[in-house]
Amino acid sequence: MQYDKKIQSFIAPNDTLGKSVSRDHFINMGFSPNSLISYNPLKQNLYLADGYISQGALRLSFSPYMNGQRPGVEIDKEQISSRFEVISKYVSGIRLFSLKDGNHQSMMLAKKSGKTVMAGVDVGSDQNENYVQLENTLWYLTEHSVDILSIGNEVLLRGELSVSDLIELIVEAKRRAPALKVGYVDAYFVFEKYPELVDVCDVILINCYPFWEYCPVDLAIDHLDSMYERAVAVSNGKQVIVAETGWPSQGASCGLAFPGFDSALGYFVAAMEWSQRKDVEMYYFAAFDESWKMSDEGDVGAYWGLWDEMAKRKFTLDNG
Repeated sequence: MQYDKKIQSFIAPNDTLGKSVSRDHFINMGFSPNSLISYNPLKQNLYLADGYISQGALRLSFSPYMNGQRPGVEIDKEQISSRFEVISKYVSGIRLFSLKDGNHQSMMLAKKSGKTVMAGVDVGSDQNENYVQLENTLWYLTEHSVDILSIGNEVLLRGELSVSDLIELIVEAKRRAPALKVGYVDAYFVFEKYPELVDVCDVILINCYPFWEYCPVDLAIDHLDSMYERAVAVSNGKQVIVAETGWPSQGASCGLAFPGFDSALGYFVAAMEWSQRKDVEMYYFAAFDESWKMSDEGDVGAYWGLWDEMAKRKFTLDNG
């Protein structure tokens, strides 16, 4: 994903590279350097990352696409099984953006392995097609239940669907699957704009990316915390789950946010510490690098995974 920069009030309308943002902006928001990112040696953070991963309690966004594949390409059971096996012992839950393209098999594998599953319904600008996708998803759920059903991802942020049409879909999903927790995933600030959306959701699912808001990595955890607390403030007491957060290990910078191995490692370790300390359910983005995302986000879009596209884990003690 990539935020529409025009929504961010501190960005000049014609500033697509974040040049108008200074470090003082974030300091004035009350953000302080995170000690795990700013002061820990690389080796120490690798030990911490190995510990978090080895706990087997990660929640990850999971997509099985490999080089040359993208959403819309049917993925066979063997490939999905192979990709899932890479992460299975490290995760307690996965998020699936849809059950299309063979991804219902990801859901089946996860539930068979005792994992929790947040499953998405792929919705867009065509409401008739949205109902088809909802119907198809609910058909898969007749025999394989999930823990959370997410109706769409960032369609309000991208302006693809009206809030009334989205709410219509959520209400229908709740009517058809009353035993499920039903929600919608979008940037944290979207829920401030649409209280009627908060009212209809069982759970508030937020995407939090300090990187896309030009934030220096050492200040990013305080920014993450601010995003979460803003959503909590408008949640009407409902659970707020971080549906996506992460930091890229390669690619172009975004204002004062610089990708890199050390930065991605530090952000992962600090975000894990934050989520456990505050008891926040958090899905980290993502399990694997995905080269297809370069077409939407530039080169940086391909490098958000904890594993690379060849299924090699990035944060291991061997890298220290």
